Parts: sequence; C-alpha cells; structure tokens
Amino acid sequence: LGAAMKMVCRPSLAMLLGLAVASPAAAVTPTQQVVNMLTEMKAKGEKEMSQEKLVFAQYAQWADDRSKELGLEIQTQSSRIEELIAVANKADSDAARLGSEIEQLDA
Repeated sequence: LGAAMKMVCRPSLAMLLGLAVASPAAAVTPTQQVVNMLTEMKAKGEKEMSQEKLVFAQYAQWADDRSKELGLEIQTQSSRIEELIAVANKADSDAARLGSEIEQLDA
C-alpha cells in the first residue's frame, strides 16, 4: 500500500505543483483588476454620457419648441386683450351716449 499510495500521491503532487506554477501566470494582479475596473467604469460612463446627451438634446428641442409656441400664444392673447379692451371702451362710450340720449328724451 505504501508504494501504491506514493504512486497516487505523485500525480496529485505533480498536478498541484503544475497548478501552483500556472496559477500566478493566469491570475490577474490587483493592479490589473483596478485597471480593468477603471476601463469598465470609463466605458460605462461614456455610454451613459452619450445617452444623457441624447436625452438633453431632445429636452432642449422640446424647450425651444415650447418657448416658440408660448411666445406665439402670448402675442395672440395680447392682441385679443387689446381687442377686448377696445370693445369694452366702445361699450362704455355707447352706454354714456345712450344714457345722454335717454336723458334728453326724458326731458
């Protein structure tokens, strides 16, 4: 059993030594991990930045369009206010004139 055990142990030991030797070469160093993480973060940040630029461009276009629409509405409503003020002033002058005519007829 002793010789058989040595035969079983030798391949296992050889495999462990092979793994131990292969491991450092295949393992990623902490510095490489940090570099990989920073690279991934940069790629993610650039992707998010491009998405944010697109969203901002859409918002800026909407804001510009809305500003023009509101400007036009303000001009339209300002004109309407002036028309209504003119109608109200005419109605006041008509009421005063008709009141005078009524007083003349009553006299």
